[in-house]
Amino acid sequence: MSPVCTTIDHERPDGDCSPALLFCRFHDYDCFHDEVRVVHGKTKHLKAFDHDESRRQSLKDMVEAIQRVGISRYEDWHRNYASALKDLSNMPTVTYTSKWRLIVGWGTNPALETGIALHHLLGFPLIPGSSVKGLLHHVAEMELMEESDAVPEAPNDPNDLAESPPANLLASIARARLVRAIFGSLFIERHKDKKNVEHGPKTPLNELRKWKKLIKDTGGDQEGSPWREVFADLSALTGTTATGGMLTCFDAVPSVSAMQNAKQCVVQPDILNPHYPNYYDHPENEAPTDDQGPRPICFLAVRPETPFEFSFRIASVPQALRLDDAAKERVRALSSWKTEKLREKIEGWLRQGLDLWGIGAKTAAGYGYFNVEVALTSVDDNNRTPNQPPPETPQKRAERLLPPTLTPGELPSRLERLFRESHEVQAEVVRLLRQHYAGEIRQWRRKTAKKPGVLKRIEWLDGFPD
Repeated sequence: MSPVCTTIDHERPDGDCSPALLFCRFHDYDCFHDEVRVVHGKTKHLKAFDHDESRRQSLKDMVEAIQRVGISRYEDWHRNYASALKDLSNMPTVTYTSKWRLIVGWGTNPALETGIALHHLLGFPLIPGSSVKGLLHHVAEMELMEESDAVPEAPNDPNDLAESPPANLLASIARARLVRAIFGSLFIERHKDKKNVEHGPKTPLNELRKWKKLIKDTGGDQEGSPWREVFADLSALTGTTATGGMLTCFDAVPSVSAMQNAKQCVVQPDILNPHYPNYYDHPENEAPTDDQGPRPICFLAVRPETPFEFSFRIASVPQALRLDDAAKERVRALSSWKTEKLREKIEGWLRQGLDLWGIGAKTAAGYGYFNVEVALTSVDDNNRTPNQPPPETPQKRAERLLPPTLTPGELPSRLERLFRESHEVQAEVVRLLRQHYAGEIRQWRRKTAKKPGVLKRIEWLDGFPD
């Protein structure tokens, strides 16, 4: 029996205690006195507040506790959860498997400084529905700025405003109206520094606000103007009051088979090993030299190749005769969308988010990505059928893999994952890279002598003719 469970649950012979309670509340890793522990047959002497050693052992105890509860309790809980989802959800559950490790809820245990999202009673790892919805919302808004259908730029000169709204602006407004109806708002904005200068990629909200200001400044909001209806739409889209979305995302949970694996637990201890602690503590006085001792940081992460089940619900389109303004906007946005088409749209956002953006913490280090080529789609556990998304052309896949809205910091890590794509897709990616990121390419060429990784990137780029 693990020391943690013995301490908290000593009266129960099976030690079947709540891992979430131990992890988030008990803080067994704090050794207030010198202590002698026997761990796997070895005697260890722990000094008071020797966090490095005590925390490592505490995380190993957590893994054992999670595995024990998963084997004994999870199947019954999952059966009840699936039954509840069958009554609540009007969309099939889809299952995707993580490519590598996953950690969601990095900041949920401030005492340890590294947390993980666990079910509050049984302690198994999960992806909160709020995290799933946040990812979908981000992908949906970024899609509004994709190359072929991006929100057009507003003219800088008011005299250049057309007499009537252009078709591409009306189409962008219609697509933005759908996103707002589903999620309740448009929320991504460009970052402003202390001098009020904007940084980062263009966002739908910022571009639509520019159109709204231009129309107002030119009198397009007045009665009789062909721009008046567009101005009203832009005012609704860029408003600061969230209306509440129609999409509900439930917590994504591991499959029963993953939780009941007796050979390995669904979570495992992981380590982050900063090599320059003195520099990180005092960057103004210390240099990042190799004579500094590493300071290992231990934490829990979900094991690679773990299947997670994602479930959703879309609220019905309002049908009452008396509707408020928000309900009228939803009816207008969804008038041409059938339930099946809307479901495919949401699942497409989910696949794109899990494949390209990742979910949770440390996505720049490869955490949080999922295999999305094939999903298991089911209404319940007894009715599973494979669902294969339609194949993409190299051009469409390249546009999805490399949107024109990536920041300079996001671009290198995105390109690292593109090297595994087919030659045809890579050629299309290079075309888009030269079209949208010419400034970054010039920066890379100036750094090739100093950065081996940048040199590899340039050699790959030059392997494709202009």
